[in-house]
Amino acid sequence: MTGGNSALAGLVVLDASSHVAGRYAARLFADHGADVELLEGGSDHPVLGRHAYQSGEERGGESALFRHLNVGKFVTDRCGFDEANPADHPEIVAAATLADVVIVSNPTLADSIVDGGGGRPLVGLVTEFGRHGPYVDWHGSELVHQALSGSMFINGLVGRPPLYGYGMRTSYAAGSYLYVGVVAGLIARMRGAEAPPAMVEVTVHECAAAMEQNFSGQWNYNRTLTFRDEMARPKGRVECSDGWVVYFLRPDQWPTYCRLLDRLDLIGDPRFAAWSNLSVRWREAESELRTSGRHLSVADMVAGAAEHGLILAPLGEPDSQFDDPQLAARDYWQWVEWPEVGRQRALGPLYRMSRTPVAVPSPVVEREAGILGGSPWVHSATGLESIEALPASAKPLLGVRVLDLTVAWAGPMAGRHLAMLGADVIKVEGPSRVDTWRGEVDSPSRTHLYPHGVPGDRPYDRSCWFNSQNHDKSTVVLDTKTPEGLALARRLGGEADIVLVNYTPGALDRMGLGYRDLVSTNPEVIVVEMPAFGTGGPQSSLKGLGPTMEAMAGLASLIGYPDSGPLGSGSAYLDPVGGLHGAAACLTALASKFKFGPGQHVEVAQREAAMHWAGEVFLAADRGAPAPVAVGNDRPNLAPHGAYPTRGLDEWIAIEAADDDTFGALCRLLGAPNLASDHRYGSAASRWRSRRELDADLSAQTARFDRHELASRLQAAGVRAAPVQHGGDLVADPHLNANGWFAPLDHGGVGRYSYPGLPYVIDGERLIHQRSSPTYGQHNHDIIVGTLGLSEAEYEDLVARGIVTDVPHSD
Repeated sequence: MTGGNSALAGLVVLDASSHVAGRYAARLFADHGADVELLEGGSDHPVLGRHAYQSGEERGGESALFRHLNVGKFVTDRCGFDEANPADHPEIVAAATLADVVIVSNPTLADSIVDGGGGRPLVGLVTEFGRHGPYVDWHGSELVHQALSGSMFINGLVGRPPLYGYGMRTSYAAGSYLYVGVVAGLIARMRGAEAPPAMVEVTVHECAAAMEQNFSGQWNYNRTLTFRDEMARPKGRVECSDGWVVYFLRPDQWPTYCRLLDRLDLIGDPRFAAWSNLSVRWREAESELRTSGRHLSVADMVAGAAEHGLILAPLGEPDSQFDDPQLAARDYWQWVEWPEVGRQRALGPLYRMSRTPVAVPSPVVEREAGILGGSPWVHSATGLESIEALPASAKPLLGVRVLDLTVAWAGPMAGRHLAMLGADVIKVEGPSRVDTWRGEVDSPSRTHLYPHGVPGDRPYDRSCWFNSQNHDKSTVVLDTKTPEGLALARRLGGEADIVLVNYTPGALDRMGLGYRDLVSTNPEVIVVEMPAFGTGGPQSSLKGLGPTMEAMAGLASLIGYPDSGPLGSGSAYLDPVGGLHGAAACLTALASKFKFGPGQHVEVAQREAAMHWAGEVFLAADRGAPAPVAVGNDRPNLAPHGAYPTRGLDEWIAIEAADDDTFGALCRLLGAPNLASDHRYGSAASRWRSRRELDADLSAQTARFDRHELASRLQAAGVRAAPVQHGGDLVADPHLNANGWFAPLDHGGVGRYSYPGLPYVIDGERLIHQRSSPTYGQHNHDIIVGTLGLSEAEYEDLVARGIVTDVPHSD
């Protein structure tokens, strides 16, 4: 890429990874102007190689996955480097000494580079299961990681096999986490850390689990589970005359949806008269609405949603994104001239930066070896005057202040990343609009969110959702609708390094806390906004949550059974995706600020960023591949690949056997060697043709086994397998527990519980949460008197007038 004025311009990165996650992490550096050299390896990798085409993809030129992962990089001749045998290539260790960052997926190579790198390169290591624990020798895959993470358990329909999802999203998650961790490490080095980090490690297993922390939190609080297609939340689909829309209902919006669909009869229906009734009987209500829009077009529904502030979006498909009016208005699609196939689309930026634009995409090009060099990028930083040097053993973001103006999942998760990395994160809440993830203030209906199912006198302090996502933060409750409350918020913004918000476009400006308001008094401030669909364009005013963003991005259409149509993910998966992108945007802008100078405004359009996690699907469709449809757990030309029943109620094992040897081992362990000799299953091709019969035959065998025991035995035999885990399994997961994944924390509203972590390991030390999520208004006094310096009398006056409070109230 050409990115001389981009955020990471001049940074030198060596991509020596043989994993999708590593390749994607390195591509993110290229997006921001880094000079990234790709080591391709000695042979064409079956997944990552230039000509590893997807099923149905047009041959000729580089594959869609290769183009997506490597746009903007260059390649050199490194003597047929094979990352699996790094000892055979000492020249790679020598080359690494000239790079600022090296991305690898082999621990031996990572250690060799640290030992022989002279302290210059910061190594980013991504592995399937890490260096320690019961799964260390397990064989990973997308199916395996989705099964272990808890995500697969709630994808699909009750009574049918759970669905793994689509594509390679656990690898994209791991690549994104690795990028965040490595950029944080670079920041620590720029700040002159007494013990500068040498290696940042993540595992795909932990990254996948980190995307689904709600399940283990719910189990810890009350030993309940969320099941597939459970109507615990008011969301659904409506069939229109020309397609489908996906929606999410807020408590006061039921009458508006009924009017939009011409179902006035439902407004007064006693089954749904009160929110508590509607919540309990949501399956009935959703069924009533599902076919009520057949006389309306998708455009009619979207227009009505925009007019009334409803959370609704069209259910698109990957190939519909090329003509999408919102993407077109925002000039999303980029174009790259590839040598063999000519002009091809590339996905637009994950986020847009006002001062350091994303680099212009360019194809992979050949360059001569030996060009890496120059002084380390972290030297000669010019923007560190406003922040203290980093002492020994400190986290990378110690002393960085973040003003967190976010709600629900995506925004708070972005702030949680920054807090774990050491930032001082101050969450600003309002007295009349409580963060939705704190739950209902009065008479909560969703008791599964609370310890032992008891909301208590202060239910807004006891929700497992909120309490799983706001660790290590402080909170202050300010009525910013008053001049005094707004002035205090502005003072906090004036002293912040980063202001993080996930409101709808324009809301921050209308509050008087937008970038233009803050930069006038704080020129170095970084403001990161996370609108669902971006600022500008015909659909920018649509409100968005995970299910509607997933639908509009064309990703929900990839999850479902052949006879069910699109179902989407069961866990609003795009919310944690947005949180990860928000954290990446903050760190990229912060690194640029410390290296080059001032802050800037950054926009993370969550739908646009999430599309990168299936980028190869869009690029293949652009070159004529058949439009992908929901096909259950099928992977082209791979059988068996799916979920199979085991002993117990709704208990399953995920199994993948790609070749004759692993299929034979599977059949022997199941006590059915005759299946391996069955003429229908004698080759990979015949197994694919007979996959329905094969699934039935395997299901009859797996039903006799315990899923955990069988998975362990299959993995020991070289077969990719995993129990399909739920929240309770995650809490008991032996590998997560062996690696210190859960942190026991005391919380003022619920007592002591364990909470899942994030996957960052720096120089062998795991970062863990230190403080529980705050109770409502917990740090009012500390922040207003201690941080802002108001007197006790001034503080008491603000409390007396309700401008500062620790109890929610109505407008």
